[in-house]
Amino acid sequence: MTTYNVSIPNEKSSFFKEFLDLIGAKYTEENNEVSDFVLSEKQKSILTEQNDISVDDCIDAEEFYNILKKKYEL
Repeated sequence: MTTYNVSIPNEKSSFFKEFLDLIGAKYTEENNEVSDFVLSEKQKSILTEQNDISVDDCIDAEEFYNILKKKYEL
């Protein structure tokens, strides 16, 4: 028997399950949603510090992109 580990988009899961049943495959389903994501303490502290940043101190995303584009000659 051959074993595969695959990820299927949620909207295709019912089709994939039917296919597995059709070929007689044995399978277990795992739902790996965002809830499995864990931040380190250092990452949490960085995000917490960012809460104290004023909106006026932020750069527009398009402006920042143009700065990077010019800096790295993209």
